[in-house]
Amino acid sequence: MLKISWLEQQLARYGQDELEGRWQEIARGIKDSQPHFGQRLWNLDPVPAVLEESDWHQLEAGLQQRAQLLNLLLQDAYGQQQMLREGHLHPALYYNNPAWLQACHGMPDSELGRLLFYAVDLVRDHDGRWLVTRPCAFRWQNWASGPEKRAP
Repeated sequence: MLKISWLEQQLARYGQDELEGRWQEIARGIKDSQPHFGQRLWNLDPVPAVLEESDWHQLEAGLQQRAQLLNLLLQDAYGQQQMLREGHLHPALYYNNPAWLQACHGMPDSELGRLLFYAVDLVRDHDGRWLVTRPCAFRWQNWASGPEKRAP
């Protein structure tokens, strides 16, 4: 059984009007500062999702595995390009991508070859399985501009 009594107690301290007002203030702040992934503004739920510990451990392991794979692919792309040479990836994935920095190829120790941030939206299907939707990864595009979104 999921234990959410602490969260329920915290939310019970406020009335519905107070919670709604706080949520509207957060939503205005998000809209005003316009944090976004591409063209989509952040979607923030005012009440955090509380997961069973077993669900979290399963999700954590899978998401870590995905992030590690994306990081290895990024390191390979700016490094040895083994995946490309062996035909596992099509050259258009690199060379037709406007964010590809050809001049940085061969610089695997730079920040370009490292995944800095990885986030996903999760949904649960009718069988209770977790599915990843809208993965979002960030890497350094260049030193001046800071993080850039990359869809894996």
